[in-house]
Amino acid sequence: MKTSYLIAGAALIVLLSAGYFFWQNGTLNFKAYMPSRTADTDCEWTEKYTNKELGVSFRYEKCKNYTVTFQQDANKITAVIGGAPSDTHSISILTKPSSQTDEQAILAAVTNSFTPYQKAHCIVERVEAPSPSGTSSGFIDTSKIAYHVTPDSLYKRQLEEQANGDIPELGCGPFGWRYSGISYFEFHPNESKTTFAFVDLGQDSPAFDEESIRFLR
Repeated sequence: MKTSYLIAGAALIVLLSAGYFFWQNGTLNFKAYMPSRTADTDCEWTEKYTNKELGVSFRYEKCKNYTVTFQQDANKITAVIGGAPSDTHSISILTKPSSQTDEQAILAAVTNSFTPYQKAHCIVERVEAPSPSGTSSGFIDTSKIAYHVTPDSLYKRQLEEQANGDIPELGCGPFGWRYSGISYFEFHPNESKTTFAFVDLGQDSPAFDEESIRFLR
């Protein structure tokens, strides 16, 4: 009996010590591990997707009236709703050297297809990650960081003038900031120094919880 009490006491001390450490370091955030929004009608946030090859996991919905699965194409994971792949709802996993800054890593990932003009006028800008519903901005887990690749003020004005009242073109390519829909680059410096993601949420809430993304290496 004494041994059992000693083991239980030691376990409690370890848990309290770990909790104190995380609290002191500002990384204990239980809300960040809960669903960030209400599930769709007849759906529940009960499923977890894990891809060991790409080193990522996230929460997604289980629904009564349709299936939710995911397909991988190279480094891109796309939601498949009722058997139909989404045009937008996807997560692309990217890697970088640990010594490379976030901005350098993003530019290395996107500028290969840029024209000289785009290279001169597309900039990396740190932003608060917006929610699909538009009701909040910024990650619940405040250790995460989001960026856009966006036209500078001159280039943006030119794109708007060329559109003549319509939605302007994607001035900085498919990974760039857009006038319709939500997308951004996402970094988790507390989880990984070498992994980051491009998250495309489109214009409505995806079947995965974008706040639940975790890097596994």
